[in-house]
Amino acid sequence: MTVKIGVIGAGALGYHHTRILRDVPGAELIGFHDANAERAAKVSSELGVKSFDSLEAMLDQVKAVSVVVPSPSWRTISYINGTRNRARSSIRSNSCFDFF
Repeated sequence: MTVKIGVIGAGALGYHHTRILRDVPGAELIGFHDANAERAAKVSSELGVKSFDSLEAMLDQVKAVSVVVPSPSWRTISYINGTRNRARSSIRSNSCFDFF
């Protein structure tokens, strides 16, 4: 079974999540979203991965996300877990969450 996945955040760690998820068996990387359009364009070009202009557009196409954002951006996590009603989440580290 292949899971369609996206990445939220393309900073230093998000870049590597995006890079690695391209080749993870069982995962189909749909793309990523970053609030900084300039950074998103750079990462998209370097990795050959689709950058979504909006979080909502990406979430409409995935079943799971890797959220890699700094602590002040955790309101994004509340948005995903609350309004998108994801069934469960697991904390991987202080700044990286997966929602399924």
